[in-house]
Amino acid sequence: MQKQFRNIALATMILSGSLYAVSNTQNKVYAVVNGEKITQSLLDASLAREGKQFQSLPQDQQKQVLKQVVDSKILSQYALKTNAVKDPMYIEAVKNLKEDLALQVWMKSLRDSIEVSSSDMKSFYKNNSKLFKQPEQYKARHILVKTKKEAQNLIDQLKKSTNVKGKFIALAKKYSTGPSATNGGDLGWFALRMMVPEFGNALKKMKIGSFTKSPVKSNYGFHVIYLEDKKPASTIKYEQIKDKIKATLVQKQFLDKIKSKLNTLSKKAKVEYK
Repeated sequence: MQKQFRNIALATMILSGSLYAVSNTQNKVYAVVNGEKITQSLLDASLAREGKQFQSLPQDQQKQVLKQVVDSKILSQYALKTNAVKDPMYIEAVKNLKEDLALQVWMKSLRDSIEVSSSDMKSFYKNNSKLFKQPEQYKARHILVKTKKEAQNLIDQLKKSTNVKGKFIALAKKYSTGPSATNGGDLGWFALRMMVPEFGNALKKMKIGSFTKSPVKSNYGFHVIYLEDKKPASTIKYEQIKDKIKATLVQKQFLDKIKSKLNTLSKKAKVEYK
C-alpha cells in the first residue's frame, strides 16, 4: 500500500527552498544591519538545507549562526554598491531567480487552492480497498550460521533451556552471522512474502513461543527461528489512513492541473531546440 502512495509523485521540492523564508511567520528580529532586519525566518532559511531551525539550536550555536548571517549581510550590502551588479553573470542570475521564485509562488498558490472533500476521500478508500489490506504479520528472531551442524547444536542447547527466549537472544548475539545478531536476532514485524520461501514455510508451521526443531536451509545458510508473535490479515481503518489519502488526492489534482496548464501553454509557446 505504501508503495502505491509513493508511485503517485509526492510533493515537488519546488514548493520548498527559497519560499521557506517568505512563508515563515516567525519574524522575531535578532539584529539590524544598516537598517535591514535579521529575522528568525531569515535565520531559519539559512539552516534549511541542514534541516534545522534556529530556535532549536543551543545558545552558543545560535550566536555563531547569527554572526555568520550578519557578516554575510554586511558583505552583501557592500557588494550591491559595487560594479558586481553590472556583471552579466549577476544580471542573468537575478533573472533566473525571479523566474524560479515566480514559479514557486504560483505552484504553491495552486496547490493551496486545491480542496478534497470527505466524500472524495471515502470514495477513494472504498474503491481502492486492496491498497489498504495488510497480510498476516509475523514477529520473529533467527540465528543464521554457515553449517547444519552449527544450527543443530544451537537447537540442542535451546531444547535444554528453561528460558527459551532469553537463551535464543544470547545465542543469536554470540553465534549469528546475520545483521540482526546485535539485536538478538530480532527481525521485527514482517509479511511472509518479505522472506525467502524456506524461511516463510517454516514459520507457517510454528506456534507462538516455539523454535524450529531442525535447521532451516536457505541460500544464506542455516537458520534457527523463534516465533515471538503473529497478527492475522487485516484492513487499515479509514481513520488511520485518511490523512495520507487526502495528501494523495491533493497531489494528484495538483499534478493534473500542472500537466493541463503545461499542455495548454506548450501549444502556444515557440520552442527552438539547438
